[in-house]
Amino acid sequence: MTKVLRLMKRQHDKWYAERQDLYQTFLFKAHTAKTTSQSGQSGILQYVKPAGSYTPPIAQPLLPDERVFRRAHLIQEMERMPDYRADILSTTGEILCIDGS
Repeated sequence: MTKVLRLMKRQHDKWYAERQDLYQTFLFKAHTAKTTSQSGQSGILQYVKPAGSYTPPIAQPLLPDERVFRRAHLIQEMERMPDYRADILSTTGEILCIDGS
C-alpha cells in the first residue's frame, strides 16, 4: 500500500502542477489578450477586476491516507471471495476426479 500511495501521490502532484500551469497560462492570456474595443486597452480582465488583483489557483486537494487504500483493497478482495472459492473447488474437483479414475 505504501508503494501504491507513493505512486498515486506522484501522479496527483503531476496532475496538480499541470492544472496550476494551465490556470496561470489562461490567467496571463486573459490579462494580455488584445480586445476589439476602440479604447485600445488590452486584456479582458481589466473590465472585470481592478489591475493588480490576483486570484490564486485552488489549493491542492489532499489524498486519502494509506489506511483508506488498504481498506478499499480488502473490501475488493472480500467481494472476489466467491470467485476464488469457485476456482479452488473446481480445481480440487478436477483433481479428485482424475485421482479417482
